Amino acid sequence: LVFRSPTTHERDFDAADWLSGVCLVDVLLYGKELLNAAPGLSTRTTDEIIDGDRKEYDMGNFKVSLAQVEVTGMQELPQQRTDLLTALADRLDRESLNFIGLMITDVVTGMSRMLVQGDRRIIDALPFGTVADFDFDLEEIVSRKKQLAPAIQNAIESIM
Repeated sequence: LVFRSPTTHERDFDAADWLSGVCLVDVLLYGKELLNAAPGLSTRTTDEIIDGDRKEYDMGNFKVSLAQVEVTGMQELPQQRTDLLTALADRLDRESLNFIGLMITDVVTGMSRMLVQGDRRIIDALPFGTVADFDFDLEEIVSRKKQLAPAIQNAIESIM
């Protein structure tokens, strides 16, 4: 995310600085070009979107799966929303999950949304603004590991 992620370390800046000298490239300009080259939702199948980058977690007695996809804008989400929610529900049942979420991160704005399926108690405990049923505004959350998973863990702990 061109050094905007909470997972960015000082060594990332050092490596980018060194590489920019070797390659004679402006790191920030190149990073923005890379972000804008990301494929949209409509160019990928629902399986590619959901399973391309997905992790499973045991949170208390709950089996949780969190996927993340990066896009350069949310304009395609309304057309894909129903199919994605259906695919999430399928995985929820097929994999005996308690909760599944798909984090959609706009790499240009640094904003995310999340589509979810699962235990209604978990969904109701989520600390995010609601866009629509099963659709949440994560605002500036971009890291599944450092931001999203802990928030979901806290929501689960609040219902136990």
